[in-house]
This record gives sequence, structure tokens and C-alpha cells, in this order.
Amino acid sequence: MQMPPAVVHRLTLVLLFLLCRLYVLSLWFAVWGSIYSDVNVSKINDFHAFPSQKGVIFVFLWIKIRITAHSYDAAHPRRRKTPHSSLVPISYLFISYLSCCSLLFFAKSVYNIDLETTPPCAGGWRRIMRILQMMGGGDVGGAKTHIMTLVQALSEHNDVCLVSFRDGPFPKEAAARGLNVKVFQYVNPFTCRNKVLDLIDEFKPEVIHTHGSKANLIGAMVRAKRKIPLMTTVHSDYRLDYMGSPLKQYTFGTLNAIALRFMDFYQPVADRMARALITRGFDPEHMCVIYNGMDFTEPVQNFDRTAYIKEQWNVDVTDDEVLCGIAARLTAVKDIFTCVRGFAGAVKEQPNMRLFLAGDGEDEPKLRRLAHDLGIEDRVVFCGWVSPIDKFFASMDINLLTC
Repeated sequence: MQMPPAVVHRLTLVLLFLLCRLYVLSLWFAVWGSIYSDVNVSKINDFHAFPSQKGVIFVFLWIKIRITAHSYDAAHPRRRKTPHSSLVPISYLFISYLSCCSLLFFAKSVYNIDLETTPPCAGGWRRIMRILQMMGGGDVGGAKTHIMTLVQALSEHNDVCLVSFRDGPFPKEAAARGLNVKVFQYVNPFTCRNKVLDLIDEFKPEVIHTHGSKANLIGAMVRAKRKIPLMTTVHSDYRLDYMGSPLKQYTFGTLNAIALRFMDFYQPVADRMARALITRGFDPEHMCVIYNGMDFTEPVQNFDRTAYIKEQWNVDVTDDEVLCGIAARLTAVKDIFTCVRGFAGAVKEQPNMRLFLAGDGEDEPKLRRLAHDLGIEDRVVFCGWVSPIDKFFASMDINLLTC
């Protein structure tokens, strides 16, 4: 028995209506799920395939109106159709569309859930977090690269504000990259604390992330006034910071050791640092090791290391030479002396080796004397500050680390 066309048409509309209803319910689940559980909504919406949330709700409302109109036609077969009869469902549809737009605006403005910038099938629908990053501002080397890469990556999908307690190359470079940077000169900790508190009341961050002793101290002072989750990245062993400067070690170092006890979460950059924190009584349940990341989006290709080294440091190297390199500040905490002594022992067995030291610091004169005393001054190259560093690493056969 063949069904009448009107019945087939109505069943088709009902099926489409149920599918759209399922989609709308999943949208609501995504919105409220992200609000109350802080999950990344894109993980639970991979099955969505529509490019626009407003568009699918629009279609859903249109089908609903059509079903209502068919039901009304069936109940009132003799009703008189006028030219203005179609204005009623069109008006209803327009009002419903405006209410849909209001829903999306409400989710964006109140709960920071961006439902439109990227379709869910492309990994969209992320909850935008407000993150306050704080640093000393004098960071160089690995810490500088780590913080800059971290803040730049977080800013792609979140609202990030970077506070520097010193004006200089770091905050200027961050501002040049389009990052939101605030500079508060570190006159005294209480003045900085008050400025940060005013910024918190304006910016309203959901988490505070600190780097270094000054930022840790200000973060601990702020945490006493504002109950906001506070985390810190442990870039080095805090007991070895300011090594070689007893005054700073017993002032800034001691204050930093105290401030670390008031953190909610810890992010060591190495397993060794995590083990050191645990042995000193820090809770491992509030700790997560995250190694320093490197940006490989622009790999070095078609690179002539012989020409690069000749141009940079006027050193002639041959293809059969083994080049060893280390990039670090020439300070006591980096223990470059061990690196030089170890290289002196290796070069006795492999005379075609060279050591390149990329970095500067107060220990450079002592390191030069050590190389002279060990008889390897002609095999050690002091490169000074190297930027960018990618070509330096591409030139080396062996990358060295000391710890």
C-alpha cells in the first residue's frame, strides 16, 4: 500500500525535526557541560558536522514551524487562506532566530564559551580562560624562550595577560609579538602587589601562573588577598639560584623558598627538579612535570654550517671535525666548568673535537682561564650571546647539557 504524498512529506519533516532536536540538545549539553565541568567542549562534539550553530538552529525552528503549520491545516481544513497567512510563521521564525543569536552571545559574554569562531567539527567550541602570567622580566636563555613560547601559544585560544616586573628586551619583544603585556617596575613588593591586585580586579583571571623568585613572591602575597588558583613553573633548583651572590641568595632566595610553600600547583621542567621538590616536602599530587618545549614550525634547511661558523665567529672547521655545543648562561648555577673539564678529557682521545659555548655571564673570564690551564683554549670557542639559536644547534654534532 502506497502512502499518500502528504503523509510521506510529514514523516520526512518529523524525521528531520528529531535529528535537529538531537543536535540542539547536544549543543545545550556542550554549553552547560563546559560551564560546570571546565572541559574542552570540542572533545564531546566531534560528531557535529554543521558549519554554523545558528544555521542549524534556524533550520530546526523552520522545520518546527512547518510541522505546526501542517498540523493546523489538518485541524482546520476549511480555513480561509489570505495573503497575510504566511507572515505569522515568518515572524515566529525571525523572533526565534534572534533568540538563538542571544543564546550564542550569552554563552560568549557571560561564560567565555566561543561557539562560533571555529566549527566543532574542526576542533572548535573551546572555553576561553583568562590567565595571568607573571615573570621577573630579566629572564634570558631557556627561561625566556620557555615563557615566550608558552604565552604566545596560550594566547591563541585564551585571554592571557603577561606582567613583567622589569622593563627591557623581554616585555618589548612580547609586545612586538602582539601579546598583552603590563610592566610594573619592582620598586618594592608591596607596591607591586597593589598594582597586581588592581589588575586582577580588572582582568579577573581564573588562574595565576608565576615564573621566578620575584613573581613567586608577588603571587604568594596576592593569593592571600584573592582566592585564585596559583601555580608556578620551577625552572631551576631554587636553592642554587643566585649562587655566587650570597646577599641575593639569603634575601631573594630565602623569600622565594618561603613563597613556594604557598603555591597551589607546581610545574617542574625536569624530573630531577620534581624529585628534589618531593624530597623537600612538596606534595607530589599537586605537581606535574612539563619539559621545555621547542618550536619546530620552521626547521633549518639547506644549511651550510662551515659558512655559518666562519661568518659568526671567524672559525674554520672541517667536515671531519666533531662539533660539541652548549647554550646556557655562563653562571655558577649552570656549572659550565664541569662541561669544560669533561670536554678536556674527551678531546685527548678524540683530537678532532671542538667545543662551542653559546652564552655570556660573569663566569666567562674564569672559564677562559680554565680552558687555558687545561691546554684546550684552541679547541674551545666562546660564542657570546647567540640569537636566534636554531642555526647554532643545527651546526652542532653533539648537544651538551650539565646538571
